[in-house]
Amino acid sequence: PAARPAPGVGKPGAGTPAPGRPIVPPKIEQVFLDVGGGALYRPALYGVAELHYTKRGEALDHWTEVACVAELGDGPGADPWEAAVALPHSAEPADEPADEAAGFAPLPSGVTDPTVWTSLRKRFEAWLYRERKLRLYACPRLDLLSEPGETEAEFALRARDAARRARDAAVEELREKYAAKVERLEGRIETAEDRVEREASQYEQHRNQSLVRLGTSVLGAFLGRKTLSKTNLGKLTTTADSFGRASKHRDDVDRAEAEVEDLRAELAALEAELEAELDGLRAAWSPETLSFEPLEIAPRKSDIGVKRIALAWVRGPIGAGGTEDAPGGVPGKQ
Repeated sequence: PAARPAPGVGKPGAGTPAPGRPIVPPKIEQVFLDVGGGALYRPALYGVAELHYTKRGEALDHWTEVACVAELGDGPGADPWEAAVALPHSAEPADEPADEAAGFAPLPSGVTDPTVWTSLRKRFEAWLYRERKLRLYACPRLDLLSEPGETEAEFALRARDAARRARDAAVEELREKYAAKVERLEGRIETAEDRVEREASQYEQHRNQSLVRLGTSVLGAFLGRKTLSKTNLGKLTTTADSFGRASKHRDDVDRAEAEVEDLRAELAALEAELEAELDGLRAAWSPETLSFEPLEIAPRKSDIGVKRIALAWVRGPIGAGGTEDAPGGVPGKQ
């Protein structure tokens, strides 16, 4: 719906220069702006306000100052601030006209009534809340917000650097997590390999002893007078038992070697699991996959502080190359 006009402010005259500078009550401040030159000063509104931007859950606490100018006399049903534009940093108002020979356009009816300016102030606050939003960018993956004044390209570069740091930290944390598991497995493998050596040594010892006993028993049987004497039979039995014990040690060696192989396979599987998780981390934190979302934040209504409202006499076209936006989407003075 169309905004209601400020009370008492009507359309200006036909634009014919007044015989001189219009008379304005002392309570109404006047300033002069030259934004492009010309022979005529036209009436406008000049406002300066301080704005505060915050967002719950975000590390945002930004204050900024904005200076705006709005041409008066847009006609019935219009709020003059709806056509307001922000002034560049260099457009400082003056207390007196820069060209004493310049003419002055007539004032809109009612604008010299001091009571009208209370309404204009409230309308200025409402317009600031609606229109002076801080435009930022968010990176949900990193829970990161751009800084006021930071361009999208600058924010993207900073976010990608943050993603690389997060990726490297996550990779290091994962490696440390697996390092303990790998160390335990390598310790078990070393113990199992020691057991293989020990069992193999015992097997060789028993096998050699068994061969010596077997040779002695057979030789005694062939050379002795009583080939199958009770003593020789006992020696053969002892030799057979020795071979049995050697065979048992051979089985122990096989089991120890099998345990080593199982542990090595477990270590290989653990290393493959680590590499798979590392690949997943690298993909998840890849700077190239980051997405950025535009975010608009209105100024905190209770903190909008109007510092100055004045009747501005403007020479030159308002908004035609005479305004600029401050970085971060907040026009005005930083």
